[in-house]
Amino acid sequence: MMIDDFIDELIQGAATRPGKVRAMFDVVLGGRRYRAEAMEQVASYEFGRSPDDFSYTEEALYRSAKGAFLLVVEGWLHHSGDGTSYGHAYAPLDRSQAMAWLEFRGRHEALTELFGDEVEDA
Repeated sequence: MMIDDFIDELIQGAATRPGKVRAMFDVVLGGRRYRAEAMEQVASYEFGRSPDDFSYTEEALYRSAKGAFLLVVEGWLHHSGDGTSYGHAYAPLDRSQAMAWLEFRGRHEALTELFGDEVEDA
């Protein structure tokens, strides 16, 4: 599976909004509230030269004190029919999706720190 396909699947159906993400987000998704001040950013990933670059994307994985994960994606998001526009998306992830995102994005230190008990030597 291509990495971009994996990310597209994660944010497909997620709440996408035009414009830049607010630093202090407060969103309700699936009956659960995700507040920036109650979550810790555990990893991030950037692609592209700058926010003006058409392929620029920034992704940040957050974890709540209760162990819920939220992926915040900002950049040039793909919309069907209307082309591509700059925006952001919030996508709640389960444990296996969070592990897969960390692995796909090469964030092995965070993967080991968060899920060390589930990572075994080959």
